[in-house]
Amino acid sequence: MTYAKNRALRKELALAFGKKGFQNDALDNQEIVLKITKLRFKRAQLLGYHTHAHFVLEERMAKTPTNVGDFLEDLLEKALPAAKKEFQELEAFGKK
Repeated sequence: MTYAKNRALRKELALAFGKKGFQNDALDNQEIVLKITKLRFKRAQLLGYHTHAHFVLEERMAKTPTNVGDFLEDLLEKALPAAKKEFQELEAFGKK
């Protein structure tokens, strides 16, 4: 990936890397991921939490999923102008 000059090839490789484990074949992980998710939710419910996120965030700095959402919205508002500028620079570089 690092040395491939062909953009289409790099895209194809990146997409393939992201899909591994979710190909409906012998190495497929979809059922395992679903089972883990259901077990996490069940544990949270048994311990009196609304969701797995509520359970894991209680002992962390954010405390609640709402606080995480608020933080991310604030971060987006502050970072978006710089990200757009960087994207324009990268786009110009890519077109060169």
